[in-house]
Amino acid sequence: MSDPQKKIRSEIGNPVSGDDFWPRPDVVGPLFDALVNDKGSRRLFGLRRIGKTSVVLELERRLRARADLTVIHIDVQGVSRFKDFLNKLFEQIPAETRLQQTQKKIATNAALQSILPALVARLTGSAATQAQSTFHNEFEHKAVWSGDIEAALEEAGPIVLIIDELPFMLRNMMRDGYKPFDAERFLATLRSWRMNSGVRMLLSGSIGLAQLERLDGVAVADHIGDLYPVSLPPLPRAQAIELVEALALGEEVDDWTIALSEAIVDASAELWPIFLQYGFNDVSRSRERDPSKVKAIVEAQVRQALDENFYKQFSTRLSRYGNDEKSVRAILKTIVAADPEPVTFVAIDEALTKLNAGERRDDLLEALREDDFISFNTGSQTLRAASKLVPLWVRARAWGR
Repeated sequence: MSDPQKKIRSEIGNPVSGDDFWPRPDVVGPLFDALVNDKGSRRLFGLRRIGKTSVVLELERRLRARADLTVIHIDVQGVSRFKDFLNKLFEQIPAETRLQQTQKKIATNAALQSILPALVARLTGSAATQAQSTFHNEFEHKAVWSGDIEAALEEAGPIVLIIDELPFMLRNMMRDGYKPFDAERFLATLRSWRMNSGVRMLLSGSIGLAQLERLDGVAVADHIGDLYPVSLPPLPRAQAIELVEALALGEEVDDWTIALSEAIVDASAELWPIFLQYGFNDVSRSRERDPSKVKAIVEAQVRQALDENFYKQFSTRLSRYGNDEKSVRAILKTIVAADPEPVTFVAIDEALTKLNAGERRDDLLEALREDDFISFNTGSQTLRAASKLVPLWVRARAWGR
């Protein structure tokens, strides 16, 4: 159980950390342990608005409290050039002694001097030189993305590198003239940094890497096998009630009762914090204090707008499966038909075999997990919907009935 006297403020639309962050020990704790104790890098992909950014910020806050780590957090959603990624990376290596060590490794590298003049100037204290136009693609110059870079990262370590929205960056790169092979080399570079330079990584974002393979022809599987997948599930009911109670304390609603908190939780389509915050805000503003009337308020003022936002995300993600869309629909219909019970991999195999798509099972299940459609248990060989929203959305589609 959480602290019954915990107070949090309502921060809809803004990621939070520190006192206003609702504890997620089931997610933040294992991530912190893995990255601090070098137990392997992680990837956290999922729907928008479920609290990923808040989780990442809270994790970063805890990591930065460790004097033995260099923590670098880069949002690369708007980045389209590898050299800009490198600039962002090295700008955040803070300790002067480490910068001096880094300087020795990369400041005399001819390729880097040509491609990253501003960075080299910062490290050496010299004036920036004009970038040479002959370097059209940094990946054609091995010295830029391995060798000296790897040695510099190892010298500056141990580093925890948090990269937000990497799939967006890779898609931006290809729109900017890079090829799928370049994106693969970039993913291989990150893997090499993890393996050879000891860089511990968390990749997070609202779209997964599996989409790159379907939409852009980027072979990702060989480069992310060491990245353990992490999901951000909805809160259990008891914790969800505690969160609403904490909101009532933080917002100083004097006439609040636990029965109202329970009613909001039971009326919400799902129990990610954003659903609970919207419900709390609308009920508290309404001045309605009869728990039996809360459901109508939540359905009228919260669910119609918020549920539809998530349904649009599902529809957009489904549309990106291309030739696999029919097979994905069959998987989802099989899962929803058994909901709330899990289904076996055998049942999924049977559904896909009817479509001559049995060999696609593993790839599709991994993609569906990244897209927050499903969760699965490899030990019991079963899977289920990732949230209560998925069956609601499927049953509302013509193809899902």
